[in-house]
Amino acid sequence: MILKDEIQRLAKKEINQAVSALRKSNSVLRKTVTEHKRHIAALASENKKLSAQQGKIQKQTQPTVPAQEGGDIWIYSKGIKGLRRRLGISQVELAKLVCASMNTVTLWERKASRVKIRKLEVRRALIELKGMKKAEV
Repeated sequence: MILKDEIQRLAKKEINQAVSALRKSNSVLRKTVTEHKRHIAALASENKKLSAQQGKIQKQTQPTVPAQEGGDIWIYSKGIKGLRRRLGISQVELAKLVCASMNTVTLWERKASRVKIRKLEVRRALIELKGMKKAEV
């Protein structure tokens, strides 16, 4: 019995010696993983802040389409009709203001979708009218 107990004691001692190196390296690895997680969380937070700042900067520096260009603004028939009604002018008056014919204005208002206006001057005039009030017209 004494021999059996001594063998168990020696076996446990050898096992503990072999495993102790693994325990130490495991402890170091856990600490490293924890540090990396903290670092990743800090980087994610900083990335979020920088993205928000970049969005603000882009909004501030994003050029608004000037009335002179009017290249990317879509004009719809309902918009033209609503503009004319808001300003209290007739189709003939609108045609004179934008340098187009009355028939053209009528066709614009009858169209069921986006209106393609090829003449840049007419687009500019419509965009300028959109920003005006009734008294200014």
